[in-house]
Amino acid sequence: MKQIISIILLLGFALAQNPEIRQFKRNVQSSTGKTKVDAINNLMFWRAGTPEFHDENRMLILEAIALADSLKYAEGRVDSWLSMSSLYSAADSIKKYVEKADLVSDAIGYQQGMAQVLRIYAGLDFQKKNYVSALEKAKKAESIYQKLNYKTRLSATLNQISNIYNTMGDFSTALDYNLKAMAVLSDNKSHSIYRNAKNTAATRYRALERHRKSLSMSLELIDESLTHGDSTNFSNGLFHASWAYRKLGILDSAVIYSRKVLALDIELNNHNFILSDYSLIGDTFFEMGEVDSALFMYERTEKIIDEDKELSTNQKNSFTTKNQIDMGMVYLKQRHMNKSLSFLKNGLALAKKGNDKDITQYAHESLYELYETKKDHKNALVHYKAYIAYKDTLTGQDAQNKLANLEIQKEVSRGESERAVLEQKAQIQDLEISKQKTIRNAFASVVLLIVALGWALVHNIRVRNKVLEEENQRKQEELDAALHLQLSMLPSVMPETDSYITAASMNVAETVGGDYYDFFSQDDGSVYIICGDATGHGMAAGMVVSMTKTGLETITRESPNKLLGKLNETITKMNTGRNQMALTIAKLDGDSLEYSSAAMPPTYLFRQSDKSLNELSATGLPLGALKKESYALVKEKLAPGDVLVMLSDGLPERVNASASQLDYPAVENCVRENAHKTPKEIIQELETLGDSFAGGEPNQDDITIVVVKKK
Repeated sequence: MKQIISIILLLGFALAQNPEIRQFKRNVQSSTGKTKVDAINNLMFWRAGTPEFHDENRMLILEAIALADSLKYAEGRVDSWLSMSSLYSAADSIKKYVEKADLVSDAIGYQQGMAQVLRIYAGLDFQKKNYVSALEKAKKAESIYQKLNYKTRLSATLNQISNIYNTMGDFSTALDYNLKAMAVLSDNKSHSIYRNAKNTAATRYRALERHRKSLSMSLELIDESLTHGDSTNFSNGLFHASWAYRKLGILDSAVIYSRKVLALDIELNNHNFILSDYSLIGDTFFEMGEVDSALFMYERTEKIIDEDKELSTNQKNSFTTKNQIDMGMVYLKQRHMNKSLSFLKNGLALAKKGNDKDITQYAHESLYELYETKKDHKNALVHYKAYIAYKDTLTGQDAQNKLANLEIQKEVSRGESERAVLEQKAQIQDLEISKQKTIRNAFASVVLLIVALGWALVHNIRVRNKVLEEENQRKQEELDAALHLQLSMLPSVMPETDSYITAASMNVAETVGGDYYDFFSQDDGSVYIICGDATGHGMAAGMVVSMTKTGLETITRESPNKLLGKLNETITKMNTGRNQMALTIAKLDGDSLEYSSAAMPPTYLFRQSDKSLNELSATGLPLGALKKESYALVKEKLAPGDVLVMLSDGLPERVNASASQLDYPAVENCVRENAHKTPKEIIQELETLGDSFAGGEPNQDDITIVVVKKK
């Protein structure tokens, strides 16, 4: 046993409860930039709900938030906010961070963030015992993780669903989800989530009284946990094995595994578990008839209760109550009647004070046995009656009386059933006589009913068609108005300066979206070039574009990043909710380029000198997402022949009949191959690329392309 414990400690149990925590702690120490943000948030996912690390966790999360802000790393922000929510237990505090993560995840389409938000909301519903809503949210998270093929989070979510079903009392369904969680990670059993699922499955088998299956799974869990240095599940496996052996009547093995659990908990200083370990070993010895060994374990339990300062008052009272009765029963077996009576009475008083009905029943049963042994039948009867009153199942003479009453009721019911059968036989003849008449009348009624229903159906169809026609007409009018609004905001003339040639194009989707491009020439010869995409469709998207265009009309030679900041403040004040605006602004002045972006796809800069294609990266969150968002600025110098290509996500995300996307590499190759052409010709090549790929499938989103070429 000491050798096993030494191996476990060498594997690092003193440092962390599972290998993932140890790995991510190393990653936090060795990484930088976005990698460090991810490492911190991964560590928080594994270490959530551990109060002893609260202060350290908070410092790490604040570091991750600051680093994500400085890098404009939106996904890192979302994960860090979700990590911060794990530090709290109050629902309002949790929601404060989760709602921010929910809004930004939705704005940037961050699926992993959306799934984790759903998991946390499911946990809040679970705390409020709103199990139906909790299941709905957890299963939505499961669906997202399946699409992402994120196996570890999917397995953890399946375990969450299992816990909800288990609390609802549906142990079979709970077990099914545990087995699914194990199957997801069957090709990667080194993850502790796999062992967590196996640990819970062993518990489910125990609840279903399938003790041999629980034992088999527990022994596997012990071996796997030892291999991967997982102290928590090693301890769980030992405990489950002990329990299974006890239920199967193999008490020697139950004691062996209980002692292993006890030794491990002592090494790891698990206070609460140490206390229950001694008590359980004592119970097993008592079942084996080894009362001296049982008494030793109960005395150790009593000593720990007195000495352990970390136990709560409720824990002390609960363990003390049961232990008093356990020791009283041992003294009864040893024929120390006075000692036994003292302990049992004390245990009964504590049980009644704590309103613990199970232990109260146990105390009355024990006192009944003691008084029967002493031949004190009067007191024995008192406690036996009290024991019966607390007992859930029917026992003793009272139970026999109830069973007799049930037998009488059964006989009465049988006689009534027999009489009912005779009456039914007499009625059958009358029914047969009227059967033919009833059939004829029913047939006539059915014919009339069919005629009436047919007329009503035709009338309803006509009414419904008219309503649908009016609704479709209204929707079409709204779409036409939205399209008119969208097109009316586009420039009618493409500007051409001494330094640049420009061209732009927008192909509107069947459902009107919110794409937008524009040019704003300044008195000093500079020009601002705009390309944007509002979230949503129809009039809502059109209104966000309208607000953006109005704000741009007041351009006063500001840098693009400051201009985005002002537009963001304006739109957030309008409280547009989830209707936000992605926008790119480029300012051209002679051979100088200034560029900034709010969540738009990359802008491409083709260099004629070395035929290179570069992505301009200076992106932040969409306008309207967060009030205090700031935006970065990129400055470049342009030479003759250089080409700037700005676009919305409609072209790279165009799909064909098999639902495959064109994607950005194909767009980049097209720009590179046609950069020697005019802006208008470059746009035509890009549109041809999209049409050829789609193979006749209509575009699902607006396709906007703006091209500028240096003379």
